[in-house]
Amino acid sequence: MIPDGNGAFTIGLKAAVAKTNIGFGTRSWRLAMIVNEAGNVEWAGIEEGQRPNATDDLYEQSTPEKVLGALRGLKVATEAAKLADEQAAKEAGVAS
Repeated sequence: MIPDGNGAFTIGLKAAVAKTNIGFGTRSWRLAMIVNEAGNVEWAGIEEGQRPNATDDLYEQSTPEKVLGALRGLKVATEAAKLADEQAAKEAGVAS
């Protein structure tokens, strides 16, 4: 969760949309992101159809299930890379 009281983050993401049709002002289009410690986006689930005053409210790409699935996938990829690095180091040690 990122507090975004004045919408600067949302505007920077180009995710700000008008929701005046339902009595709100500018809001964030629905999205979810996984950001690593270095500030790099590892995964983003952004709902399709971004437009001002949308009458539908899609909720398919940014669900908790999608985020958890992405986290699991990133964990598997990280573990595989670590094992590959360890194997390469081991083989380099054996070859020397």
